Amino acid sequence: MCTLSNPETSVGIGLDTIERILEDYNSYILTLARQAVIRSATRAEVLDMEIDEIAQMTRVKLWQTLQKTRVDNLKAYIRRIAHNEAINRIRQQHKEVIPLPVDEQNEVSQEYTPLSQSESILDPVTIFEQKEAIAECTRKLITLVIQLPHRQQQAMICSLKERHDDPASLALSFKLAGKDIVSYNWPGDKVDENRLRASLSFTRRRLRRYFVVA
Repeated sequence: MCTLSNPETSVGIGLDTIERILEDYNSYILTLARQAVIRSATRAEVLDMEIDEIAQMTRVKLWQTLQKTRVDNLKAYIRRIAHNEAINRIRQQHKEVIPLPVDEQNEVSQEYTPLSQSESILDPVTIFEQKEAIAECTRKLITLVIQLPHRQQQAMICSLKERHDDPASLALSFKLAGKDIVSYNWPGDKVDENRLRASLSFTRRRLRRYFVVA
């Protein structure tokens, strides 16, 4: 969770410090912008432009905030800004109103049927937010996994790499959390592999309680 200091009792930080923060977090901002654009199913020809736009607006809003107050959790706050900017970009791109089909008398055609509830789920903002929710669960899982004892951690990482649809994206998510998983693989010896896999059941039960919906 990100929190802002009380603006009535605190002031922003100096410009030199803000510039240093923006420089230190620039790579993180670009990564978040890239992930957001990919989740929004942006057309390939404007991919880089959208990444730059979201990253730049994130920097601007972070700058404006830091001039006024202090932020207790910079990463969480930057993530929230990038998320909101991605939503704004999606809405801007899909704000055109689709005209209703009309007949020769300029009446709404009988062939027109409003969107059903299932079709409305295809709203691009809804799709993006669903993907963001999945990404948030992934971040939570990664945070828990890297706190596990070594053997359980190794088993979970190997299992995730084996089952994940996009191993490169998984590796990047772990890297953002400070863990390089490139060298994590199941042991070459089958006996050792089976022993490691045997710990998965207990580890999954241990982690599952953090994801139970009340």
